[in-house]
Amino acid sequence: GPPNGPPAHPKSHMTAPTVMLALTGCPEPEIDDVPAPTLSEAITQEALMGHLTTLASIAEANGGTRMGMSQGYVDSADYIQTQLEDAGYTVTVNEFTFVTFDLESAEVSVVSDGPADLTTLDILAMRFSGSGAVETGFTAVDVMIPAASDPNTSTSGCEASDFDGFPVGNIALIQRGTCPFHLKAVNAADAGASAVLIFNEGQEERRETLDGFIEPTGVSVPVVGLSYAEGTALVGTPDAILSVEVVAETANPVDHNLIAETPGGDATRTLLVGAHLDSVEAGPGVNDNGSGSAFVLELALQMAELGIEPANRVQFAWWGAEELGLHGSGTYFHDDNGDLAPEVEDVEAYLNFDMLASGNGIRKISDGDGSTFDDGVQTDGSAVIEEHFESYFADLGLATRPEMLLAPTDSRWPVLFGIPSGGVFSGAFEIKSEGEVADFGGEAGLPHDPCYHLACDTFDNTNPVLFTELAKAGAHVAEILMQSDTPLVRGEFRRSSVIDHPRPIGCHDHVSWDR
Repeated sequence: GPPNGPPAHPKSHMTAPTVMLALTGCPEPEIDDVPAPTLSEAITQEALMGHLTTLASIAEANGGTRMGMSQGYVDSADYIQTQLEDAGYTVTVNEFTFVTFDLESAEVSVVSDGPADLTTLDILAMRFSGSGAVETGFTAVDVMIPAASDPNTSTSGCEASDFDGFPVGNIALIQRGTCPFHLKAVNAADAGASAVLIFNEGQEERRETLDGFIEPTGVSVPVVGLSYAEGTALVGTPDAILSVEVVAETANPVDHNLIAETPGGDATRTLLVGAHLDSVEAGPGVNDNGSGSAFVLELALQMAELGIEPANRVQFAWWGAEELGLHGSGTYFHDDNGDLAPEVEDVEAYLNFDMLASGNGIRKISDGDGSTFDDGVQTDGSAVIEEHFESYFADLGLATRPEMLLAPTDSRWPVLFGIPSGGVFSGAFEIKSEGEVADFGGEAGLPHDPCYHLACDTFDNTNPVLFTELAKAGAHVAEILMQSDTPLVRGEFRRSSVIDHPRPIGCHDHVSWDR
């Protein structure tokens, strides 16, 4: 068994009641007649925290991080793989390539003849902007000032004809509106623009500095976002000379996931259980997401230790580059056209475990039925998964709270494909309320994870009791699904943003994605 495996089953010290057997004439029971512990019983705090100790040590030995593609990540993956292979699993190293955007600096300033009160603009470089520096005049392209009453009305820069007569070498000043930022930038660059400024459209909810992205290919000039106020001020001073400089780098690194599966079980009804293995650059990620990775590992090890033969095949996944934009899971679920990849067409259900040991955390369950967070992606199958988790905690008298199903984590892709999904979560940056203290303990006014995405996300940042509670719940529901003879109903397919909008998402990072 695993070196950090569980202690003997609590009832293993009991001997057969030999006197009663002699009186009744019953045969002495065979070893196989003794019920094996369930997966939930086999998951122990000692084993879970043992895995976290190892992951924490790996981070400490590698500059305090296990971020994607770092040596800390490689060593973490090696540890997971070794444990699995020692338990008899065959492990597939699933390599993938993705796109990164590293912004060093971005600045737009008015050199001359601009608005009197405007010198340096409050801008945001768009993800995957090209690099470059230019000082020249600008040309406003089919802008609508004042803005229309309804958003997505302006067609500024959406047609190549908008740039008829555009002075080659000038900066293009474009307004947000009906079409993607990328199309506006491509049309401008094709017309000879040396840089592209896109200002917000102007409705009440569209006035702040525009934060967005373009696709990682096709535009080599700087592309930045402006506020509506700054855009209109520039339009009013058409003779202004601007300086635009963006220093950034786009790269195509290679990372990898780890995938293991049970040798038996119905492959057409696969249960996929996953967690991301990488941390952020700033810290060791012992809770985020060493905790989820440790649980999925221990689940696999205990299935092997107990000799559990699932009715439905079980796959285990440790995703790479989640913190860089959900890339590992994104590339695994998608084919080159953005459709469901062939290797996951038989996945009937997905369970995701991202943060289970938050130091000031609570017990949260993915809202599969949409009773709290109805974002239109729930399925009957996801509702069933939620019900299994709710029943488990209710039987133990433990309080829970709902968590959005379409969360910015690796479950995003199966959810958008309509694959029944669920999981548990101990909380991140959300502030604990007095009501939560009454139900879960801890301290009000502090985040569920006080060290979320920080260097202090160490072994000492974890809550072992909460971790064990959530892990046992995960094992309980996983065992139900792997042995179930009732298929879960899949929902409708919604094309996901990993292909339509190939921007690094990152956890809890919300921006104006396309237009």
